[in-house]
Amino acid sequence: MPLVSHPTPNMPDVSVWLMIPIVALGILIGVLVVLPILGVLTRHRANFNPKGLSLDPESNPTVGAKVDSYWSMAKRVKEVEGIPGFFKGLCPTLLSEVVVGFVALIPVPAILAGGFFGTLAAIVGFILVGCIALPFDIVIKRAIVTPYNLSISTPRQNIRKLVTPTEMANPLTMINSTLVQVLALRLVINAVTINIFRPVVSIIPYIGPIIWQIFTIALVILLCPLDVLQTRLMVQPLGQQDWDEETNHNKYEDAVVNIRQQPYHGVGDALRAIKDEEGTTALARGWWFTLIGQLSIAFSL
Repeated sequence: MPLVSHPTPNMPDVSVWLMIPIVALGILIGVLVVLPILGVLTRHRANFNPKGLSLDPESNPTVGAKVDSYWSMAKRVKEVEGIPGFFKGLCPTLLSEVVVGFVALIPVPAILAGGFFGTLAAIVGFILVGCIALPFDIVIKRAIVTPYNLSISTPRQNIRKLVTPTEMANPLTMINSTLVQVLALRLVINAVTINIFRPVVSIIPYIGPIIWQIFTIALVILLCPLDVLQTRLMVQPLGQQDWDEETNHNKYEDAVVNIRQQPYHGVGDALRAIKDEEGTTALARGWWFTLIGQLSIAFSL
């Protein structure tokens, strides 16, 4: 008599559940390694260090502490805020990874299906992720440069330290027109470079790939000042903070970063102001980080 095989109920794949804590641990380790590097870079680019006056033509004085390199900024972070200062912005960074990562997964099924709706889902998903990631990026950068020691147990007070009453009333004011211009320029440059310039030079035999790589790397000269300006626009608050005894505590004895109080008006005005007030080298802060990004594009496409 033949045995009748009964279908067994589908059991959940244990490997999927095992992957969740592994991925979460990987993200946490990655953040703990990368955050100190990006934290110093953010401070280095955001720091307003205007030139001072001197009767000695050979001297190069500045207003406030002279912090003109990545390593001198790292040293200053250690002196003022200690080791914990390198991990400022950890909580909003982890929250951003979870929220943005979840939102990015929403359109994936439609994208994998392909066709017109797949393309539409990819475009909508890209815009949605950008709209959510940008406010997180602003809050993270402000949490890094703030002169306050933000406690995880006081989120309400933390927000009041990072966002002005004007911005709280209208959060869209955190994304000013100059910042929109910088982001649009960045997007256009990347789109033209990858989607137009690369296909054109790729048809040139032998030297086409070399031209592409050289041009992509040379764009650092244009992109790095935009990256510096983008950081400054994100950390520059709109309006005055409304401090009281509840919020004005846990402040370090000295501020690591000096933020320019006068707003920038347009990309051209901003770049010219940085050059006139702080020198051309201020526009090249963190050039090596922009170069790493361009190298990844030049040798991966």
